Amino acid sequence: MAEWREIISLNDNIMTALGGFAAGEAWFQLGKFFIGRKGFVNRVLSFAVNPVLKFNHWLDLRQGKNRSLGPEPGWHDFQLFLGRKKMPTSSGTGPESTMFLGFHTRIVHAPEYGRPERSGRKVVDTLASDLDVDFALRHGRIEEFNFSTRVAGLGYFRQEIGPDARGYAYYVGLGSAFSLFKKKSVSIYDSSIITVKQGDDLNLDEPRRFTDKMAAVHIAGPVFDYTAFTPESRLRLVLDAYLDFGLINSFALNPYSEAADIRGVKTTLLYYGYYYGIGTTFASDVTYRYRALRFGGRLGYSAYGSIEGLDRFQDEVTDDFHLKDKRFACRFEAAVLLPWAPVELLATYEGIGRRGIIKDVRRRDFDHRYSFCVAYKF
Repeated sequence: MAEWREIISLNDNIMTALGGFAAGEAWFQLGKFFIGRKGFVNRVLSFAVNPVLKFNHWLDLRQGKNRSLGPEPGWHDFQLFLGRKKMPTSSGTGPESTMFLGFHTRIVHAPEYGRPERSGRKVVDTLASDLDVDFALRHGRIEEFNFSTRVAGLGYFRQEIGPDARGYAYYVGLGSAFSLFKKKSVSIYDSSIITVKQGDDLNLDEPRRFTDKMAAVHIAGPVFDYTAFTPESRLRLVLDAYLDFGLINSFALNPYSEAADIRGVKTTLLYYGYYYGIGTTFASDVTYRYRALRFGGRLGYSAYGSIEGLDRFQDEVTDDFHLKDKRFACRFEAAVLLPWAPVELLATYEGIGRRGIIKDVRRRDFDHRYSFCVAYKF
C-alpha cells in the first residue's frame, strides 16, 4: 500500500500497473473459463489457474449470490504439449536437443463468434485473450523460458456468417500484451542474487557474459483480428502494433566490455545486463485450419532505445550512453489432428534474430530452432 521514504521506481510504476493488466487480465479470463464447468479436471484447473477467483465464486454461492460469469466464449483453443526442440544453448556448443513442454491458450470471448448469425456492436470488455507458457529443459534444468499474454478489447466487432457456415468476422480496437524471455545464465553474477552497491561479486576484470533476456509490457496499440469461415476451414489473421516499455538485455554489452571499462554505466546494465527502454512492437499471426490440418505463422519485430538520466544512482553514472536493440522473430508450424483422439502432432520452425548497438560496437545473430511435439487439445 505504501513505501516509506522510497525513491520512485520507473520500473515499478510502469511494469506493475500496465504490465499487471496485460498479464493479469489474460490470467483472469483463463481462470474464469474453467469456473462453473463440470468435471474433475475443470474443477482442478479452475483452482490452479486462479485460486482467488475460485474462492470468490465459491463465497458468492455460499452467500446465496447467483453471480453470473458472463456468456460462454464463442471459441477457444487450449493445448498442452510435450516434445523435443533443437536449439542453440547457453553453453555455446551449438544446437542441442532439449525437452520442450508448456501450454498455449486462445479465447475469443464474443459468444456469437463463428456461429451463423449477423452482429455489429461496440465492445468495451475483453474480446480476446491469449496466454502462453513454455520451457526448454536440458539435463533437468531450464535452458530457456517464455511467458507471454495478449488481451484485446475496447473497439468494434462485426460478424456476418450465413446458414451455410460461410462468412467472416472481424474486430478492430485496442490491445495490450506482456512478454518475458530468459535464457539460462552461465556466469555467477548473472545467475545469483547480486545486491546493488553491496558486495563485490561482479568480476569486473572479466568481459561480461550475460545471456539474453527481456521483460516488456506492450502498453497499448491498435489490433485487427479477421477470420474467414467455410464449412471445412477457418482462416484467421491478427495484426498488432504496440508502444513498449521494457527491461531489455543489451546484446552488444558483452563485446563492448572486452575493450571498454563499464564501471560508470547505468546501474541495471552494470549489475544485470539490461536497461530500461522505450520501443515499439509489430506482430502478425496467420492460422489456417482445414479439417484435421492446421498451418500457422507468426512474424514479430521489436526495436528499443534506452532511457537516459533517470537512473536511481544517476550521480554515479559517468558514462550514460544510449543503447539500441532490435529483435526479429518468426515461427512457422504445421499440425495434424489425430482422428481417434484430441491429440495433435506438431512440427515447428522458429527463428530469432538479435541486433545490439553501443557506440561503435555492433553485434548481431540469428538462431534457428526446430521442434516436434505431441499436443493434447481441449
